Amino acid sequence: MKKLLSILVLLACLSWLGYAQTVIFSEDFNSLTPPNIPTGWTQHNVDGLTPHSSVSSLMGTNAWVSTNSASLIPATGDKVMISNSYYTPAGTANDWLVTPNITIPASGTTVLSWKACAYDGSYPDGYLVKVITGGTDPSNYVTTTIATISAENTTWTERSANLSAWAGQTIKIAFQNNSNDMYLLGLNDVYVVQPLASDAQIVSLDIQKYISTGIVNIQGTLRNLSATNLTSADIVYSVNGGSPVVMNATGLNLAYGATYNFTHSTPLNITSSGTYNIKVWANNLSTGPDANNANDTAMAQVAAVSSVPVKRSILFEGTGAWCQFCPDGAVKLEEVLNNYSNAIGISVHNGDGMAFTDGNTINSAFISSYPMGTIDHYKFPTDGPGLNRGLWNSRMGTRLGHIVPAEISGTHTYNPSTRVLNVSVTSTFRAAVTGDFRLNCYVVEDSVIGPNNSQYNQANYYNTVSGHPYYGAGNPIVGFAHRHVLRACLGGPWGTPGSVPATTTDGGVYTQSYSYTIPNTYGVVTANPDKMYVVYAIQEYNASTNARPVHNAMQQKIGSPSTVVPVLSNTQNEVNVFPNPFAGQTNIQFNLAKQENVQVRILDLTGKEVGTYNQGTMDAGSYTITLDASALSAGMYLMNINIGNQVITKKIEIQ
Repeated sequence: MKKLLSILVLLACLSWLGYAQTVIFSEDFNSLTPPNIPTGWTQHNVDGLTPHSSVSSLMGTNAWVSTNSASLIPATGDKVMISNSYYTPAGTANDWLVTPNITIPASGTTVLSWKACAYDGSYPDGYLVKVITGGTDPSNYVTTTIATISAENTTWTERSANLSAWAGQTIKIAFQNNSNDMYLLGLNDVYVVQPLASDAQIVSLDIQKYISTGIVNIQGTLRNLSATNLTSADIVYSVNGGSPVVMNATGLNLAYGATYNFTHSTPLNITSSGTYNIKVWANNLSTGPDANNANDTAMAQVAAVSSVPVKRSILFEGTGAWCQFCPDGAVKLEEVLNNYSNAIGISVHNGDGMAFTDGNTINSAFISSYPMGTIDHYKFPTDGPGLNRGLWNSRMGTRLGHIVPAEISGTHTYNPSTRVLNVSVTSTFRAAVTGDFRLNCYVVEDSVIGPNNSQYNQANYYNTVSGHPYYGAGNPIVGFAHRHVLRACLGGPWGTPGSVPATTTDGGVYTQSYSYTIPNTYGVVTANPDKMYVVYAIQEYNASTNARPVHNAMQQKIGSPSTVVPVLSNTQNEVNVFPNPFAGQTNIQFNLAKQENVQVRILDLTGKEVGTYNQGTMDAGSYTITLDASALSAGMYLMNINIGNQVITKKIEIQ
């Protein structure tokens, strides 16, 4: 979903502009007063289109603007340039940002480098980078395209292009947003440099912080910053200051700025629990002796656990009733929960009747568009921590496979008369580690249905998208049952400081107690403890939002199992059709939380209705109904189960 700018995006990757390079031109935009562009630069709003209301306050009528909005900058105190392609009505951007004149040296290798970011993975902006050698505006510029980016990454990505073909000439560089109905494009740190003759950098290491005993692969990324292509290098590591272990990487052929993701040929064998300091560096470069040793080395400290805790992970879904694409986020969340028994769902609302301060703080740290989510607030090597919904399922599988330092458990009591919830959260560490670890407890309510207004009715882009679970459900969906709604963070958004000592012991047990009175209402909606959960968590705090993972979690119902109200089904995962495939008859199993009218419609794959089965008004409860489809021909169909104003879609096969 293309949406609000109130969200902290992602921290920048490690800068790779080496201080020893000769800098011909530089602009980091940090001296600007937003929305101004740098002195000597020009912008051209060629398309003349009207920005969508969600971005109009940022863009005005400009092609590019500078901003220091916390939702858009890569690091605190930074400023960046922004361009837009989200218009009303939709259209194709043609927005230019052009540098002043730059004189390219007559000899040596000269390179342009920049960083860019697309702010919505579902709508990633692309752009062109051009060298301008003549003309005064886009109508008569003489240009050569040196980079074509069809869809930029959602993390700040460093890119480069060679300018040596213009040696001795004075040129300009243009960044042209040419996206069709996407969202926002960010630009930062534009440099023209002459690289050193030989320079390589270990950009990052991809080694989990917590490991078990056994084989550990030493993985990371090497970048060439040499003036000529790097064809080989030694990648070396040592552990706790021990003997170097060397791998000769050959056949690389890396141009300036290009990277090589390596896995060392000799893995590390961990035989006992404890802390291990791993140092990785590059040397013996094919380009000659490294002229800049300041960027050759990377360090990682890992802790081997004495036993492996059971891992559970939370998918925090950033959502909002106003968000027209968020019904698909709800579908994707239920798919994750259906696929992984150790996954926990928490929906953190923005800008509607279910939003509150701590939830807004969480969203502001990680979410740049809606729907978007985080898995344990964990930053994966190539993403996040904010994740596009298309990544949730695969990244959940990855995260559940990670080793974590601690187990989590908890107990709670609830007094219906006083509405007081008492909680005790306990974490048992399986490694002696140092950090700002914190215990927390989230209170979550399921199937929240609000009054008939924009704060609770769910905007629904998919009302006219045939085959989607929310096809035909209305726009907005009146009476939408909002699942997994975050109601309270008993330890605040980042956990209770001091609830775990700064240095833990292997086997150390740490406990935090909370007392919370469940209000009679959240806003205008009656709170129902029988539909509520507590989620116990052990998390870690860091000044960087890239390093605030939830390490482990566990979920328990608050209400007595005998009194828990049935959860109202919103998605296809909540309805069971069996058998499927079938010949003649099949069964449909579902729950109703309240009295509803139920209708089953069968559509062919073109969307044409071929059968309707009205069940009439049904009371709250669990049902299994038999559907006779013997009149239909064999083949694939869509089954829409209409429950009140909701639609659950299943693909069925009649044999």
